[in-house]
Amino acid sequence: MLVMNLPVDVFLEIASHLHPLDLLHLARVSNELRGMLMSRHMRSVWIAARKGMNPPMPDCPDDISLSTFNDRHEFERHRDKFTPIAATTPAV
Repeated sequence: MLVMNLPVDVFLEIASHLHPLDLLHLARVSNELRGMLMSRHMRSVWIAARKGMNPPMPDCPDDISLSTFNDRHEFERHRDKFTPIAATTPAV
């Protein structure tokens, strides 16, 4: 898989700019990506993705797993309320 050939820092930078639902879809591409994206080590990527929304989506509570919190229905239920910050910022 080509995405797995990217340097880790490049992949993390790209992933942190994705919409959380897109991250979830990416995690469903393969078991390898799911294992990586749903690990606790990727918490900062999910936080950055949620903070990039306007208004920011809430953080994952410590008492539940990322995979539970990032359930597709959770994002689909809220997707219309949250737009990327870039979409709300006028071009200069």
